[in-house]
Amino acid sequence: MALSIFLDAYIIARGSLPFDFYHYYLIYFVFIINYMAKKKPVKLFERWFLISILMLFVASIIASLQQNILGFGFVKQVIGITFSSAAYYAFIRFNDFNLQKVFDLYLRVAFWVASIGIFEEFAKIAGLGALFKHAKTVKLGFHRVWSIMGEPYFLAVVLIPALFYYGAKMFGNRGYNDRSVLVKFGVILTGTLFTFSSAGFMAIGFMAIVIAWEKGLFSFKKGRILLLPFVLIAVFSAYQYVQKNMYEFRTKINQTIEAFNNTKITPFILDQMNSTTFALYSNFKIAQESYNKNKLLGGGLGSHAKNYDKLFTSQFDAKYLERFGELNKYDANSLFIRLLSETGLLGLAMFFFFMLKFRLKRKHLEVPELANFVLINHGIFILFIVRLVRTGNYIGNGFFFFFFLYFFTAAQVKMYYKKQKIALAQGQ
Repeated sequence: MALSIFLDAYIIARGSLPFDFYHYYLIYFVFIINYMAKKKPVKLFERWFLISILMLFVASIIASLQQNILGFGFVKQVIGITFSSAAYYAFIRFNDFNLQKVFDLYLRVAFWVASIGIFEEFAKIAGLGALFKHAKTVKLGFHRVWSIMGEPYFLAVVLIPALFYYGAKMFGNRGYNDRSVLVKFGVILTGTLFTFSSAGFMAIGFMAIVIAWEKGLFSFKKGRILLLPFVLIAVFSAYQYVQKNMYEFRTKINQTIEAFNNTKITPFILDQMNSTTFALYSNFKIAQESYNKNKLLGGGLGSHAKNYDKLFTSQFDAKYLERFGELNKYDANSLFIRLLSETGLLGLAMFFFFMLKFRLKRKHLEVPELANFVLINHGIFILFIVRLVRTGNYIGNGFFFFFFLYFFTAAQVKMYYKKQKIALAQGQ
């Protein structure tokens, strides 16, 4: 189950079925059967979660019927969301909500996946690139690594919680004396850097700010807020260095900013766009059209691809389909864009409420029994931010594994204080 988080590149009979049959579906199926046989009473969903997804499903049916686009795309999303969420919830419940145990399983797999990426890098440098399916050299003379993932970006994103967890242990609060953390942090950081993914660099920037905040460097106590300018200067300097020395990163960032800053995009600007920027911008324009038709509910789950087919040529010249193909039409290239397109204000409000409601406060780091929960929670929060910018797939890269960990870390902290209050009341 921990390995399934990293298996998005493995699809059975791709193109011959009306949907992508991922290998991890078989893992889900076997695990759920085992869970149902051994864990009594059987429970596949929390009540709050079941009510939430049923609300979205019903809203999607209404929205899709209004626009006459209800179809198999909706059915695929319902099955995928239900199946994936049930599997990862069962994974956590099967382990008696031992969050550290299941997160440690993820950390172990993340370490080896990053290690494979590092091996891939040096093998390519040594001229053994033919051994690997993908090969793309960046300006610095290194190569973008995939490891076992579907693309470098996915590798960078799926490593975010692990990288933050070890980074926060190394540079964050005092009291972490495990020397192996240095090795694990080094391997996962190196694996992330070798992806040369703009999303990975963005995540590292967020991590630096969050770790500094966790240490209280931005606190008004003892004048620590005075350190804020130095932290910002350090982050900005790192950004400038990457901008100057990495052509691919600079092009993506600059063209994306230009695209969203211009009120009217000219054919000349479109012609200069790289595929990543065009994917993000074109999907945003399609999502905007869907949102304008029904601001509250959007077009319904699974509707973005249909709207892409219907609306693309009204927004862009057909030549861009020939040049770029149907880039990210199924996942909208961004979770924010896809939620905007398919669920409107309702879906966006629900997701942002979830993110903010269950984000743990820094003060819990001062309690040794809770510190790890906070680090897991904050790492997943950064993952959510990056996925909002990129990756609109509702189930890919173990989304619901991290979703439930995020919720249950907050629930565990709440339960800890509740027990403390009861013990205090009983005079223990």
